[in-house]
Amino acid sequence: MERPVSRSFRDPGHAVDGCDIIVCWRRNWPECPSQLEVVPLSSVIKSLPKSEA
Repeated sequence: MERPVSRSFRDPGHAVDGCDIIVCWRRNWPECPSQLEVVPLSSVIKSLPKSEA
């Protein structure tokens, strides 16, 4: 499930059961359950090699 920020998964009351990973732009849910992997794309993009276009 893609969300702009990680906390937007919690706010509408989505159940943690059945979810393994949250893909978001920015991680902003410090108390996120430890069984969920959060992939903040803003960090992933920063780690990509720079393009020589």
